[in-house]
Amino acid sequence: MMAIPLTCVVIVSMFKDAFEDIKRHNSDKEENTSKAEVYDPESKKFLSKDWKSIKPGQILKVKEDEFIPADLLLL
Repeated sequence: MMAIPLTCVVIVSMFKDAFEDIKRHNSDKEENTSKAEVYDPESKKFLSKDWKSIKPGQILKVKEDEFIPADLLLL
């Protein structure tokens, strides 16, 4: 008797979680393909790169009113 309502609640919850996961995946993909200016010591210039290609220890140029991720150390 209790199995039918419980099953309905679980199925609705699964669809809601799947929808949120898809939204989060798309948001992460958009953020990882956004551009940042990274200092290149060989050319001694700032070059534009995707966020996903930035490695620890690289120097980034952050402009006024630009998004700053939480894992970026400001000097």
